[in-house]
Amino acid sequence: MESGMHLELDHGLEHERISGQCDQKSDFEANDASLIPGLPDDIAILCLARVPRKYHHTLKCVSKKWRDVLITESLYSYRQRLGIADSWIYALCRDSHECVHFYVLDPSRRRWKELPGLPTVCSRRFGMACEALGRRLYLLGGCGWSEDVTNEVYCYDPLINKWESVASMETARCHFVTEACNGRLYAIGGMGSTTGVLTSWETYDSETNKWASHEDPNVLPDIGESLTFDDRIYIRHISTSMMYLPNFAAAYDTSKDAWSIVDDEMTMNWYGPALVVGGNVYMVDQTSGIKLMMLDKVNRCWVFVGRLSPHLIRTPCRITAIGNMLYVIGRGLQTVMIDMEKMGKARGMLVTSSIAELHSLDDVVISCKTLSI
Repeated sequence: MESGMHLELDHGLEHERISGQCDQKSDFEANDASLIPGLPDDIAILCLARVPRKYHHTLKCVSKKWRDVLITESLYSYRQRLGIADSWIYALCRDSHECVHFYVLDPSRRRWKELPGLPTVCSRRFGMACEALGRRLYLLGGCGWSEDVTNEVYCYDPLINKWESVASMETARCHFVTEACNGRLYAIGGMGSTTGVLTSWETYDSETNKWASHEDPNVLPDIGESLTFDDRIYIRHISTSMMYLPNFAAAYDTSKDAWSIVDDEMTMNWYGPALVVGGNVYMVDQTSGIKLMMLDKVNRCWVFVGRLSPHLIRTPCRITAIGNMLYVIGRGLQTVMIDMEKMGKARGMLVTSSIAELHSLDDVVISCKTLSI
């Protein structure tokens, strides 16, 4: 396919020249009602499902029938079931003018591109939370200089490349955290519009498009980081010191539907963004250089893995993962990739590959999430 013609693609954000052609009815569509001439539609759908995601926008220009297939839930399900889904990374950033932007990275292309279409009302908000659930990306809450705290929630569906409003949270929140666990989206703590510090959390069911609100005094004020592993959601105070803090961290047990305080060595030395890769929990400590740490689950302590070169990436950093590949994303979208499987037991300066920052970009990464289609 690639040798026969040059496809000018741009991560689903292709030039308007190609997009405009999609509106024209093709000879293929006019002359044959089947998806692919000579093949039953169920086989044709499997063929389309195997085409890499980066070509989907161009495939949508072939015919309306192809476009309809490529935006269906069934195509997403086929690709997941066949184990051929492509994972892209989405980064929520704030620029030097305090405006919010979304960028997308297709790892096979090794370059970042801005994702257009972000709801205008979100562009100047602070304290928003971002989370991935299933194939969709959610942008929640926030506040502005001239705007009260909001409970609004927006959802991005990469199949149709569009943002839509979904059910609002029951409580307006800003400067809070979100986690996805067991098919539910959790919005935890933060600041409210009139009540100040919130000790509540909410769960979102994407199937019913409904929120359920809960209250617990063990939900911390001023949450700085969150992490999900072993069916527990951990939250940590924004401060990196326990001085003057009655409680530093808490955990929500999804099986018991209860919060508890967990001020132990793991949480006391949890200094940065953390996530699970290949069954292990990793954390990027940025208090003195940039260090990658791994959680010793038995002793509940962090073990030094290695350092990242300051020449490759600038703080502050956020992290995400695709399979066993850890992505550390810093200011300006400088990106360092670490193959956790190949890294083995190596210690010291980590061997990495990298993706250059966007030219003249100095944006701070607020959050980064992975979606697989």
